[in-house]
Amino acid sequence: MVDELRQLLTQGCSRHLCPGAALAVVEPDGEPILLTAGRFTYAETAPCVGVDSLFDLASLTKVLVTTTLVAQLYEQGRLDLDALWEFLPSRPMPRDLLAHCSGFPPTYPLCKLPPGTDWLTLLKPEAEPRTASMYSDLNFLLLGKMVTRLEETPLDVLAARRIFCPLNLQDTCFRPPSALRLRCVPTEIRPGDTEPLQGTVHDENAAWLGGVAGHAGLFSSLRDLARYAQALLRGGEPLLSPRTLKLFTTRANLVPGSSRCLGWDSPSLNSSAGQYIAPSAFGHTGFTGTSLWISPEQGKAVVLLTNAVCPHREAKGEAFFAWRRQLHDLVF
Repeated sequence: MVDELRQLLTQGCSRHLCPGAALAVVEPDGEPILLTAGRFTYAETAPCVGVDSLFDLASLTKVLVTTTLVAQLYEQGRLDLDALWEFLPSRPMPRDLLAHCSGFPPTYPLCKLPPGTDWLTLLKPEAEPRTASMYSDLNFLLLGKMVTRLEETPLDVLAARRIFCPLNLQDTCFRPPSALRLRCVPTEIRPGDTEPLQGTVHDENAAWLGGVAGHAGLFSSLRDLARYAQALLRGGEPLLSPRTLKLFTTRANLVPGSSRCLGWDSPSLNSSAGQYIAPSAFGHTGFTGTSLWISPEQGKAVVLLTNAVCPHREAKGEAFFAWRRQLHDLVF
């Protein structure tokens, strides 16, 4: 399987589905399989991708950081998933935000607002809670704000203290410092620029918020995410108890037909995890071309990191999605 995976990973880069890719196949015990292919960009002189290259994780931030912190607060009895949050006019429930059925629209152009705008007053739901499943960055912007208000501590500090340090994740951070930026795999060339973003968050709203947000902004490497995935395969410790992990990774069933768990997603038709992953598995994807799928029932997890939006987001098309499913099919 390893040789086939390596070949398929290399083919993805040679077909220009993404400049670079990194893949981990993780089991509960033992060393993970770590494979890399391609370069930082399509230039022949660009650095090769390695297991310590940092990728912009995009929406994997939602589960790796925000969902984990919310679950820890829930486990400690400090956050009620069904309490109405009074500091917002819409008074959303954390459970509805986590399951993407709060009624908030997919996004809001915060990046077009003047610096310092009180954006919390501008976010309003477009539907009644639990009437529809609508994936929304705003849900996790609000959850991130809930966590920081409860703890009176910035999100990046909490994440480092309660997630990265306990797992010894040495490459995982928001706002990579200058010492790490050369190891960051570039993403998109923005209009008016000649070079792609490198070490700066791709998501425009996260960038407007200074690079730290509940929905995006996290950077990490293959070797770090393999360690995170292994912890969840083993039941969640030292981050969460097995009982709490099970609650957050089981379908919420708040909207009929929705695949959403609490923060996490579960396999559905044409899932990025392919057709052979167990229905009990959980995972998430990121817009830049990243994904994490974990199947305790099958004893395997797959981390896939790419920069498929380089040099432009339009480059990430159906061929990329089909290739990603093929990789997961081979593993599971």
